[in-house]
Amino acid sequence: MRCGTIMSTAVVLLCFVLAVGSTPAYAQLADPPSAPQHPAGALPSLESVRWAGPAVRLQDLRGKTVVLLVYATWCPKCNEWSGEFFQQLKQAVTDKPVVVLAINADKSPQGVEQYLKQRGFFAPNIIHGYDPTISQRLGLESELYRYFLFGPDGKLLGRGFAGTYRPVGESKNWALPEQLANSSNLGQFTVLKAEMSETVKQLLWPMELGQFNEALLGKLRRGLKPQEQKELDEALDRYLDAQLEQVRQLAQGDVLSRLEAFDKASQLAAVFKTHEQAREARKLIAEWTKDKDFQRELAAKRAYESSLQAVAAKPTKRESALLAVAKRFEGTWYGKKAEEEAKVKP
Repeated sequence: MRCGTIMSTAVVLLCFVLAVGSTPAYAQLADPPSAPQHPAGALPSLESVRWAGPAVRLQDLRGKTVVLLVYATWCPKCNEWSGEFFQQLKQAVTDKPVVVLAINADKSPQGVEQYLKQRGFFAPNIIHGYDPTISQRLGLESELYRYFLFGPDGKLLGRGFAGTYRPVGESKNWALPEQLANSSNLGQFTVLKAEMSETVKQLLWPMELGQFNEALLGKLRRGLKPQEQKELDEALDRYLDAQLEQVRQLAQGDVLSRLEAFDKASQLAAVFKTHEQAREARKLIAEWTKDKDFQRELAAKRAYESSLQAVAAKPTKRESALLAVAKRFEGTWYGKKAEEEAKVKP
């Protein structure tokens, strides 16, 4: 029976942790040797994840440490310690350039919101999503609290079982939160500054996540004090300058970098319509639309992403949808990616 088999696996892992708990925590972060390993840059796309808010992509979070956490709610043994783990992880990433992408892998998302509320696992830099195929696509042997850790440069630093801990008296110091709390290189903020008021920090967190809403910011701005309004305006201007510069740098790179530049430029042009940086972004977009090869690469990307979204709840149709994209856009970057991912069984 599937449930019993996976629960047995979980118990074995927990017993392993207890047996070696007196050794340094970081020595147990790696999965067992039999677990498949993904080299940096080879992880499957997250496009099929249904996010609780705006879509999140790893490339939008470069410059920050990212924890990709896969979990499920059905395991009683895990539920005994998940609340404590969540709280230590939340504390470890508070006010730091760290983003947690918490993806639930249950067959049905019913009850997940209540599960998270009971554990208080909410913060501006904790992003929730749902994808029942994620553990298989990531090559995980279980959906029970596995994680991938990405550095500020976007490279995969490590992976492991989140239930690993170091005993401290009667308490437990969970290894992943402890590693993050003690790290000296978690990256840096793009917009936020330590001296800002907490109110302004909360307003600016979406920008740190690559999410934009100038209309909402405008409404919220009116409720701020004059000094807070000044902080917000200065931060916004710095942010737009940095985004435009990043667009220009990406535009000089390979196909994937140029596609990312197009996405960023489109966001600037669509959301910050009245700003000078948005006008510059529109000029760049106009230049790229004259390139037929680039337009085909862009069309392939859109077809790939829309196909994954369409079959997110229908894993059996995933292979045929990806193969259709691969055939239609043969030779493009995303056409090749679709062909490769079609081979990964959900």
